[in-house]
Amino acid sequence: MKHKRIPISKSNATYQILQSIKENRKKRRQHNEILVEGIESIKQLFQSSFEVKRILFKDYESLSQWAKDRILEYPRSELLELSPELYHNLADKEEPAEIMVTTVFPVTDLSQISLTSNPLILILDRPGNYGNLGSILRSANSFAVDLVLITGHGVDPWDPRVIRSSLGAIFYTPLIPLESHQ
Repeated sequence: MKHKRIPISKSNATYQILQSIKENRKKRRQHNEILVEGIESIKQLFQSSFEVKRILFKDYESLSQWAKDRILEYPRSELLELSPELYHNLADKEEPAEIMVTTVFPVTDLSQISLTSNPLILILDRPGNYGNLGSILRSANSFAVDLVLITGHGVDPWDPRVIRSSLGAIFYTPLIPLESHQ
């Protein structure tokens, strides 16, 4: 393995940052980082153009060859080996995937999005359910939507529950949260 594993066995500053970006939309933006859980979402992230910032796991030796190969593909990402207790505390699922990943926040400025001359844009006003928003994003991806705009203060589209329920579709359709129209 080319890069150094950083062991995290107690709730230190790094772990607290991970916990905060998992739970708090303001902290995600402040740290410019998103936590990705769920194997399908992680696979989709690896296939997207998003930067992999950190790869988290609980025991390197017990990782599958697939996970070890992904680690080798991202030599600039930080490797965090969490104690089993901290890893399970960070995960939403009782049986979490063998790895979790963080990525940098995507472009959220409309002026930086290039659209076709006749774009298909989906506008959602204050979505209120994590799972439903993830399903809508999967559908938007299936229908080749060019841009998703989310208005108002609803569910944060970058919450790990939305990402997981989108099965990684969130990494393929540009998404811009906007202030409320009222």
